Amino acid sequence: SIHIHHFKLNLILSFIQWATVAADYNCRLPSTISPTRIFILTFLGLFIPITFVEILGAALMTIQSPAYPAAFASGGTGGLLAQTLSPWGGFGKFLLTLLALSVVANNIPNTYSAGLSAQALGRPFAAIPRALWTLAAFAAYTVAGVVGREHFSTILSNFLAILGYWTAFFVVIVAEEHYIFRRKGGVLGGYDLDAYDDF
Repeated sequence: SIHIHHFKLNLILSFIQWATVAADYNCRLPSTISPTRIFILTFLGLFIPITFVEILGAALMTIQSPAYPAAFASGGTGGLLAQTLSPWGGFGKFLLTLLALSVVANNIPNTYSAGLSAQALGRPFAAIPRALWTLAAFAAYTVAGVVGREHFSTILSNFLAILGYWTAFFVVIVAEEHYIFRRKGGVLGGYDLDAYDDF
């Protein structure tokens, strides 16, 4: 039903969205590394943790205790996580703290990529130091998070739907670029690897 739909959507979007930032983090790999090896390592690095967490979430949906819906109603996702880890006592609270801190680690690559993406818009944008773009992105999502904290689940559900549309456009644009315009003998005659920083 709706939960399975969100499970599938999360799983697909988690993979596709990585494509927009993958070049930022794979560019320092030696050119001698096999593309197949890069694909396998990237795929497994995404597939294993994403699938584990999604399956764990699906398993937790089968719990029938009324305490869990009550925890979600009063505390949202955080309340539900706290209820799930409550049987473990102090260790559960420790895990909850680690989960809360992991949000910081999860946002670091996205914030860094926001600076790179802003600079890629053109030479005037590239003239502004990446640190300032990163700081602006941090300020924007911090304000959005503070303002929307009471409606996090609703905002997240709506945002996932928007991301689904964005991802579809992204896939079409990248596929056209690669298979039509940048193919050997295509309109643009392949990739010019020396023009990566040309605006």
